[in-house]
Amino acid sequence: IVENTIREELGAMDEVFLFVDPEPIAAASIGQVHYAILKDFSQVVIKIQRPNVEEKIHSDLEFVRDIAKLMHNTTEWGKKYGVVGIAEELIRTLMDELDYNIEATNADRLRRNMERFKEIHVPNIYWEYTTRRILTMEAIDGYKINDIQNIATLNLDLEKISKIFIQSILHQAFINGFFHADPHPGNLMIEKSTNRLVYM
Repeated sequence: IVENTIREELGAMDEVFLFVDPEPIAAASIGQVHYAILKDFSQVVIKIQRPNVEEKIHSDLEFVRDIAKLMHNTTEWGKKYGVVGIAEELIRTLMDELDYNIEATNADRLRRNMERFKEIHVPNIYWEYTTRRILTMEAIDGYKINDIQNIATLNLDLEKISKIFIQSILHQAFINGFFHADPHPGNLMIEKSTNRLVYM
């Protein structure tokens, strides 16, 4: 299935990649992530959308829209709190998540915004291998931020890293007005070779 998606979006897999690990390194409801090596030996990860996920989500979202209209038309609180507007915002946000070009654009913007922080890195996007259904970005060799045992082997100043993280979040929210909205441990790493904090 992954190979078919790559073929549909980028062409024959062996013409684009030297290697694609058949085992995903991460998986979620709409896609999964695989380690890969490009023809120029660049190490990347590719996020691949599951087939037919857009059609499935469309039908689910139509149900959400119908329920919101029903609540608006039959309850006072539905009108008062604008449930139709809330549902439409939810639908718009979820539809954006189906287009990996939007995620890639946001990652590029965050990377540029974080350039002033030398201790922070956001992986580069490989635009020539990124489409609506495939996102290809620089692979990071590091430890997830909650992997305390392995992070301890790096002899880092954890208090300093915590301060850098908080400063970067505040900078995103109050200076850039554009912020990483999901900074959970799966999306934060410490890069082994540089000790930089990495926003995935």
